[in-house]
Amino acid sequence: SCCKIPDLDDQFSIHEYTEATLIDKPEVYICVKDICDTHSIVLDYQYEIAPDPMDPLHELLDELPTTPTVATLMGVTEPISEAALTRMGKMEINLVLVNKFEVPDTDDQSLQKLFIKTKELLVSVLQFLKGDTLVQALDTTFSPHQERTYDANNAVLSPSVKMCYRNSSSLNDCRFQLRAYLNKLEMGGWVS
Repeated sequence: SCCKIPDLDDQFSIHEYTEATLIDKPEVYICVKDICDTHSIVLDYQYEIAPDPMDPLHELLDELPTTPTVATLMGVTEPISEAALTRMGKMEINLVLVNKFEVPDTDDQSLQKLFIKTKELLVSVLQFLKGDTLVQALDTTFSPHQERTYDANNAVLSPSVKMCYRNSSSLNDCRFQLRAYLNKLEMGGWVS
């Protein structure tokens, strides 16, 4: 076997429903040279990666072209120095992972993702809400002290968490965003 690794589901703490609940597609940061090397390894070991000829992975493996070079991936057509190629090979790029076989979202799937996003946003502002019901809580305005506390809490989050959970810049923006999300969900029959 080419390598021994733990089960991917265990290694990355994912399960069969993880992708369906993601708001943003997963991303991989990888060097151009690593793409070429990985491509070559996958081609060399494709029958060990998927020994069963009926494995659906073969549909993807059969479509793999020959191993690209750093120059072809970077779109270089003119001869360049080895040093320049080495620098290009170290260039890190961001790949957004998508499911080739994914069916486009239906309205219900879009509402499901919005529901998850709404819950995450609500959790981030819940400590600042006052009222007997969510509607009452979203009608109240926030004090400058609450805004500062929210900003301080927001400042310690990693950029990826901020992007994932909070597109709103202030506590009041979150309140308006929550109202808009809840209205859409109510029209879709997800909340009442």
